[in-house]
Amino acid sequence: MLLFEKALERLSSLQLSVPKKYQSMYEVFLEVLKLEGAEKFLSVRHNKITASEGFMLFLSNYERISALKRGANSLYEFVEYLKNYGYLSKSSASYSLNKPMRQINRYHHFLPEQDFNLIDQVEDFERYVLNELPQTNLELAVYIALVYIEEAGWKEEALSRACLNDFFLINVQGYQCIVDEALEDGFRSLKIYRIKKAWGLLDRLKESSKNLLFSELDTMKLMAKDEVNRYFGKKVSVNMIRNAFVFDAMMLESPAIVACRYKKVDTIALSVSELNYLYPQGVPGHLLEIEARNYELIGQHFSYGELDDYADEMYLDTEFDYDMKIAPLFFYKQGMKKIDFLKSSPRNLDQSTLDLIKAQFDKAIQYEKDTSTLMVLYYIRHLMERIYVGKKQSVGINMGTFADYVGLLRKHLFSKLTDFEHIDEATLFNILDIYKANGAALESLKKLNIRVSDFFRFHNIEFQKYRISAKHVAKSLVFKEEIAPILKEIEHRYKQEAVSKEKSYSKFYKYIVLQYQAFVILGFYSGMRLDEIRTRRHADIITEPLYIYDYRIKDAVYSVDINVAGLKKDENSKKIDSFKSSNASRRVNFIIKNEKHNQIFMQFLEESAKKNLMYLFKDFDFSSHSQFESVMKLSKIQVLNDIIQKVTKRYSTLHSLRHSYATWWFLERIVASQNFNDALLNFSIEIGHATPDVTMRSYIHYELIEEVIAYERRS
Repeated sequence: MLLFEKALERLSSLQLSVPKKYQSMYEVFLEVLKLEGAEKFLSVRHNKITASEGFMLFLSNYERISALKRGANSLYEFVEYLKNYGYLSKSSASYSLNKPMRQINRYHHFLPEQDFNLIDQVEDFERYVLNELPQTNLELAVYIALVYIEEAGWKEEALSRACLNDFFLINVQGYQCIVDEALEDGFRSLKIYRIKKAWGLLDRLKESSKNLLFSELDTMKLMAKDEVNRYFGKKVSVNMIRNAFVFDAMMLESPAIVACRYKKVDTIALSVSELNYLYPQGVPGHLLEIEARNYELIGQHFSYGELDDYADEMYLDTEFDYDMKIAPLFFYKQGMKKIDFLKSSPRNLDQSTLDLIKAQFDKAIQYEKDTSTLMVLYYIRHLMERIYVGKKQSVGINMGTFADYVGLLRKHLFSKLTDFEHIDEATLFNILDIYKANGAALESLKKLNIRVSDFFRFHNIEFQKYRISAKHVAKSLVFKEEIAPILKEIEHRYKQEAVSKEKSYSKFYKYIVLQYQAFVILGFYSGMRLDEIRTRRHADIITEPLYIYDYRIKDAVYSVDINVAGLKKDENSKKIDSFKSSNASRRVNFIIKNEKHNQIFMQFLEESAKKNLMYLFKDFDFSSHSQFESVMKLSKIQVLNDIIQKVTKRYSTLHSLRHSYATWWFLERIVASQNFNDALLNFSIEIGHATPDVTMRSYIHYELIEEVIAYERRS
């Protein structure tokens, strides 16, 4: 405490040395430092105060700061001045706007100090582009609005493919569908761009009866640069303006919302079928037909059960990320220990371990959608075929050489690029030149050259023989209102089943219905994976009052212990070796908020316990009208996928219940008065993910959340 008082006394003595333009802010700054409790956000070293992000957030929200009516750049420059000129420690946090940006998006590049004044100009720039510029050049105004101002920031690929015939309006909002040509296997790519600011301009442009949105894209790009530079009086890049919009928006809304809107954090894109559910009269029919055709093709390539049971976040996002997608495949369990295959000694390597790692790569190849990732997977799998076990051989490589190959490529190729499918020679040579410029030895350069060349030579010669289904059609959500019709359809299905078998709707059928209904309810309210639900034991679930987040719920609260015991093989069930990842083992707390759904689930727990106390969900046999003691087989679950799709009339499956749980949780949390980043971290652990990044990218349908909010307000 004495150290803090001395440091505060030093800052007070320096007040007269502060430049005149910062005097009023410095006075308020000292006032905040003296407030009770302020010291918990501060630390002192060498008589200098280090301010935390929490303090900067508190300072920026302090009433007297707001009363000064200074621009965002003024407070930022003031804080940076204090750090640069020794008033505060240089390790102090930046102005609080930097805090949520850095927390929610690790790839964000902070706006340079000399361009911070753009924050105070972008709102005027937006008004100019949307209102004044269209009077002289409507097409140019549309281009600038889409590229510089729209939250989803259009890239060149979308601009070149956009067609005014596929632009439509719903609920005072614009949508542009980008439709690719049909691919060899029948799929057609369909991407929706939500247009929040320029929809009025596009609607006017559509009246010109043009087809392509921009016929001379290069010319339009140059014209846009000239117009933007003329407006600001200097050269200003697209990224600088877009970052300024982000900072400007963060003054009014939650950083989580802003980061999602401006795509600083990836979430699942909105689908046409989800739009059609909310606005059945709004989506052009030919676009719905394309999406429906894509969903039909999915069923021809794999069964829903196979994909949902195994392919989770590692294989459903369509970007190359070595650390996320490749590195985990080299790890395996040996007892309670997790072993890195790449650190295996050539002398200790055995064939069973090598076969295990090969199998993990084979499974990843089966479900991966991104071509660049597939290229890496296939090449490493190809190298594995050359590894020999035991004594030295004249043909092949030992484990040490294999690890060296992978390490070299990871460091100098896989970590430098994310797109191997479209790489050009200039990009490739640039990597090698940088390595050379760093003073690498000639022998090292030669090794790298050989490995990189071998990687691309393999794909030029061998890659075409593999069938790559690099198509990703995102699952739709299941809406809360659809759970009741799904439960009703389950009952209807088995009443019909009884009639077709010339049997009465007996206790046997009623129990099957109850079990399936409970399966859907548990998936929707807990977010558990299909196999986690299917293999739970009675001992894993408890019903008692629990604290969830920051409040106490007394009724309809459940806790499920997700452990490996439920996955053990028994004589009648399919063998399951282990959980998908170490993060899967966890405890899940959840609430069934709907009274009818809770009554069904409670009845199921009672009836299931009467049958036996091992597994919650039991296998059954229609021919003998009996239940077995074993866990329900995966093949029995397929009927629920069919029922869900029949009710929702779009591509949604049992795995969609997990997506729904994550998305509705996110909807509740973004408006809650708590630290969102901490809540998201805890939630990602609860749902069984390694990082919040996985949760956001693979499970949160943020754009649908915005549509749901708009729909509810309209209704």
